[in-house]
Amino acid sequence: MKKRFYVLFVCSGNTCRSPLAEALMKSRLAERGIDGISVSSAGVSAAGGLRAADNSRAVALELGASLAGFKSSPVTDRKVALADIILTMERKHMYSILDRWPEADEKVHVLTQFSGSGRNGISDPVGRPLDAYRECGEVLRDEIKRITPRIKKLAKTRGTK
Repeated sequence: MKKRFYVLFVCSGNTCRSPLAEALMKSRLAERGIDGISVSSAGVSAAGGLRAADNSRAVALELGASLAGFKSSPVTDRKVALADIILTMERKHMYSILDRWPEADEKVHVLTQFSGSGRNGISDPVGRPLDAYRECGEVLRDEIKRITPRIKKLAKTRGTK
């Protein structure tokens, strides 16, 4: 049996941006009927087992996704090895991964560079009001819309099921 294509979103603490990206991507794939792609998230400095930030959970619901039951996790050897593509929120996250896992060079990208949107990363809303999380969610939603066809094509060309 062919393996699933695995997308890993990465930010700092895995409670705001990357969980929201994970939830939005899962929702997008489901609404498009796209199978064979697994999505998760992690943080380069995350503590394991934390819930997503309240504002991230609220924004996910507003955008038709859910973070119910989400628990944070750090980036691990296993996650990096399993991932077919790793999409980070900022350059510093990409460099943090490459410092520890240089073999991931071909598969780690800043989300906004991978999408070709021209944005300079995804701003961290942590500690800011709900409107900052909404703005982050809208940017992530747009980025995910941009990357979905490319991810689908990569999954197909890699022969995943």
